[in-house]
Amino acid sequence: MPNGKPGDDPITDIVEHKLLRFSPQIDELVRRLARVTSPDDLRKMFDWFQPPPLPEFERQLRARVERLEPEARKRGWEI
Repeated sequence: MPNGKPGDDPITDIVEHKLLRFSPQIDELVRRLARVTSPDDLRKMFDWFQPPPLPEFERQLRARVERLEPEARKRGWEI
């Protein structure tokens, strides 16, 4: 289990520590997802230690963001 220190978990690295983990675009999509989903749901979305090739990973993340952000706004989440 990750302990929250830099380098031990991709999500924590991106969201909490603001470290570059995959690419600037992918990391920004991860931060956007973190604002509209629970930490547990975010962890279950992908194998964060072995994601798909980066272009495919970015496409999948973008699709989720485009689906989840409008849903979150409808439910009253501030994004």
